Order: sequence, then C-alpha cells, then structure tokens
Amino acid sequence: DFNNQTSLKNYNELLRCFEILGRGFPDILVTFLLSRLESKEPRIRAGSLNIIRHIVTRLKEELEDKKGLLVAGVKPLVNNEPVLMVKKALSQVVIAMASHGYLLLEGGESLVEFIIKGSSIVIDEEELLKSPKKASKDKDPDGVTETELRNLSDNILNLITTTIPAMEKVLWPFLLEDIVPPEFTGAMSVVSKCITYIANNKRTSGADDYIIDFDRAVNLPKPPAIIARLFVTLTSPFRRGQIGVRILELLKSIGPILHPSLPTLWDSTLPKMVQYLEDNADKFNKDQWDELVLRLLSESIKITNDDEWNVVLGNSLADQIPYYQKDPELKRSLYKQLGLIMQKSAHKDFIRTRLDTIFTTVDHANPLESEGCALAYGYC
Repeated sequence: DFNNQTSLKNYNELLRCFEILGRGFPDILVTFLLSRLESKEPRIRAGSLNIIRHIVTRLKEELEDKKGLLVAGVKPLVNNEPVLMVKKALSQVVIAMASHGYLLLEGGESLVEFIIKGSSIVIDEEELLKSPKKASKDKDPDGVTETELRNLSDNILNLITTTIPAMEKVLWPFLLEDIVPPEFTGAMSVVSKCITYIANNKRTSGADDYIIDFDRAVNLPKPPAIIARLFVTLTSPFRRGQIGVRILELLKSIGPILHPSLPTLWDSTLPKMVQYLEDNADKFNKDQWDELVLRLLSESIKITNDDEWNVVLGNSLADQIPYYQKDPELKRSLYKQLGLIMQKSAHKDFIRTRLDTIFTTVDHANPLESEGCALAYGYC
C-alpha cells in the first residue's frame, strides 16, 4: 500500500537491499529475478519487475554486460502476460531500459511494440461515462485499470521519442510497421505523433536515413498501404487522440518518403486541413469533411500521374477491407475512396475486379455500407 508511509518506507528499503546485493553479486541477482518472472503468482512477477526496474537505473556498471540477458529475460512477458498489474510493471521497466540503452539491443523493438499494444487498448469511453462501475470491474486485483495502462503507454511512447535521442535508432523507421495492422488501430494517433516528431527532425536536417528504401526494408508496409490506411481513418477525425490532426501532420512529415511528387500538394494543403478541423471542432460537418478528403485523394492521384501506382493504391484499399468489418462508418469511406480511384484508372481488369470485391464484401443490411457501395459504383 503506497499510501501507507510505513509500507512505502519498507518497500524502498527492500529495493535498497537488492541494490546492495547487486553490487556484490550481479550474476546471482539477475538469474534469481529472471527466474521469478516465471512464477504463476502475478504479485511475484510484478515485484520482480519492480526490482529489475530499480537495479537497471542504479547498477549501470554492474549490469553493463548483462543488458542483453535482461532484455531477453523480460521479453517472454510481452506476448504472454495477461495481468494488468504485471503489464504496468513491465511498462515501467521498458521506460527505464530505454533511458539506459537496453532497447538498442536485440529484442528492444519487441518491448517497444509491447508499449504500442498497451496504447492500442480499446475502451468504450461513452460506456464508462454511463456506467462508472464498469471501470472498477475492469480493474485487476491490484487496482490497475485498462485506462490507466493505456495512458501510461501513451506517455511512455511520447517520452522515449522526445526525450531519449538514442531511441531514434530503434524507433525509425520501425514505428511505420505499426501504422497499418488493425490490432494497433487504437494507438494510431500516438504512433503517428511519434513518427511525425522523428520525421520532421530528419526532413529538416536532411538526414541521410530520412528517405526509406521500402524494397530493402521488407518489414515495412509499402507507401500505398500506408496512404490507404491513413486516408480511410482520416475520415473520422475526432476519434481518440485528435487522430485527424495527427494523421494530417504525419502525412506532411513523410510525404517525400511516400512519393516524390506528393509534397508539392501536401505541404500547402494539409496544414489548411488541420486548421479546418481546429476551427470546426464544435460545428463539424461529416459530409463536408468527407468531400475534402476525397478531393485530397483526387488531387494526390492527379499529381502523382502514375496509373500503375494508382492501381496499387486501390488494391491496398481492397486488401484492408477486412480491417473494417466491425466499423461500417470507415468501411463506407473505404468504398467511396476505392470508387474514386477506379474512376481515375484506365485499367479495366482492375475496375472489374474491385467492383466485384466491393459487392461481395459489403453488408447490404447495413445502411452505411450499402451507401458506400452505391457511391463507389456511381463513380464508375
């Protein structure tokens, strides 16, 4: 109980004892703590992680040759840990490791992805407002809620991006891997913000590694897939974390990476769209905004002047239809954007194939999806 001064004092004294043991017997201490992470008791796993966090920040010299062992030791918890209390403790270990160079080693990206998963937690905010008791039900035995873990994860991502320069080597361009997959949708806003921060710094300074060779970076989604994902999500700009503004800022920061012709349009247009969202937050017109996004897409297609690229973009949208099975609002937007791309394309086989894709994937019983399907067909 950290609200109890005696308990807090005893806790700090216990950490100090482990610190002293670590100065004399670091090998034995690390082996012991990592073995305790395999315990079936969540409190033991969480307690061991709290001790690891403490010694990571205090025993720099003693643990220098054990950094890789510690990273490898906590990594199994990334995918297998179910308890929120333990996830919170692991998140705090990650920020400590990031500050001391641990994440530069093999396995560091997995720990960053663990934080992104924490930011991806989907919480029905309206439901919590209606029923505050639900928040208490979502707590684990130690009182940690999903909201608390998600907010902690957001803060950690921001901190490791903006306050730890060495982390740039880990985050760039790795964070782009987490923009497209649907399991990271909830974290798209904060991940976009982090990528924008790094990309703007690199673009402004003319860094050699700003432009990405996507053929060599095989784990990264290709530019059309990134554009497809961001443009569809952009049509609901007031979802979690000012996502519309974050996406517009991201697109501007990585425009030259996605296509050399796009900055000519995006550098001037995207800031105006940001301003539009900020000025119209209280009187937002969804239909008007959708038209602005479609116009941006149309002008982007026009300025790239490459029908082969246009077809790849359309195919990327089609590939992402399953992402929106439970989100008819965004699925409607995807159909409309795919319809616009087909209108701009001269590839008849592509148009026939994608018209069939739309018709076979639409839920005709859902009014939003059926409207999107009709509008897509109308473009053709």
